[in-house]
Amino acid sequence: MPDLKTKIFVGVSAVLNAVLLSFLFGLVPFLLYLSVVVNILLVWYCFRLFRSTDDLQRDTLNIFENLESYADHLEKIHGMEMFYGEPVLQDLINHSKNLINDLVDLQEEYFEYETIEEEYDTDEETSEEEE
Repeated sequence: MPDLKTKIFVGVSAVLNAVLLSFLFGLVPFLLYLSVVVNILLVWYCFRLFRSTDDLQRDTLNIFENLESYADHLEKIHGMEMFYGEPVLQDLINHSKNLINDLVDLQEEYFEYETIEEEYDTDEETSEEEE
């Protein structure tokens, strides 16, 4: 990364070049120079936005994988003999499945990432538990 002095030098150089162009050649070359500078800045800004969007998508996918792992771990604990049929654990499992389903919906809406059609059905499990 360039230090502050380099950034100031580049900025002053751009302004001085603009003044020199307008003085020597008139208004049209100055406006052309200004248009090129603005376009370069906009392209740089777009690349930064794309990079931050990619980072956001990667972080979101990481959170989704962690929550899915957590839900699987809860199901394993609930399946143990010691905790089988525990209503608090069953509610926690249903809550985590609802949360994962909401995250899948957000992921499909905002990111171009195809998810596996593995949405959890919490109503089916609660009806099995009641019987």
